[in-house]
Amino acid sequence: VNNGFRFIPPEADQMKSHWQVVIVYELFMWSVQLVLLNLLIAFMAGSLAQLRVDAKLMSHYQRAKLILAYDQLIFHSVNSYAEHGKAPSLFSQAYQRCCRL
Repeated sequence: VNNGFRFIPPEADQMKSHWQVVIVYELFMWSVQLVLLNLLIAFMAGSLAQLRVDAKLMSHYQRAKLILAYDQLIFHSVNSYAEHGKAPSLFSQAYQRCCRL
């Protein structure tokens, strides 16, 4: 007898006569657990792959941000040296020679 979703096991006499059903039920439950475990592994692998893509994108963004900050710092120092007539540092001189400003 089954009341809703509650499982009420049958009597022992009925279980002895229907042992094939019990074996099929147990095999089905093991297969369900195996499929669910594989599904969990697949979801975790997918989220890990997405995290790696996001991390790589974020590292590219941070690197570009750092390059722009250095670029602004170098050009600002070169322009301020040109405006105030001070001699540029060795780094600025090398940068000017490299880029032919």
